[in-house]
Amino acid sequence: MLGQRLRDLRTGKQQTQDEVAAYLGVTRGAYSHFENERNEPSQDIINKMADYFDVSVDYLYGRTNIKNITLASLDKEDMVYIPIVGTIKCGSGGISYTEYEGTQAYSKSNLDMSHDYVVLKTKGDSMSGDGIADGDLALIQKEADFIQNKIYAVAINGDEATLKRVNRMDGAIMLTPSNPEHSPTFISGEELNEVKIIGRLINIQRNF
Repeated sequence: MLGQRLRDLRTGKQQTQDEVAAYLGVTRGAYSHFENERNEPSQDIINKMADYFDVSVDYLYGRTNIKNITLASLDKEDMVYIPIVGTIKCGSGGISYTEYEGTQAYSKSNLDMSHDYVVLKTKGDSMSGDGIADGDLALIQKEADFIQNKIYAVAINGDEATLKRVNRMDGAIMLTPSNPEHSPTFISGEELNEVKIIGRLINIQRNF
């Protein structure tokens, strides 16, 4: 994801690899390796990239599709405050939210306001391959169905929701983590009735 974002941003600015490399203080070859994802840039270089392209670090890593937004730049009338919860569960009475931890501000213009939203504080490292760390704030757009291979908050048998890539295949649903140390979960038969799609991951913010 980082390499593709760098290529798109550079070509969008009509810059050459030499020009970007000169700003970053690296060789053109070194920068080319970043775009081809052969080498991982240091945090200092990542920060310089974000400044050069005027985007957030989260955008570079593909954690959000919002290029750059700060609370100071938001029109107060354009702001919406979404509740942050530590746990989402589903039962016969519907969806319940616990461990309320305040709210997070977002720009309405970056959201589809025909949907409802909730912010889930992530737990564990099962989605680390997608740049999602323990304690991050996951903006969830509530949806009952899913698009193949997108990341969703999913609850199974009333347990608290987990973030996983969701795919339907041969009468079953596969929930796939992006950390290779964790195994996919396959759900089929009557167990499919216990699966509840809470909503799709729209944005991830690092919770320092």
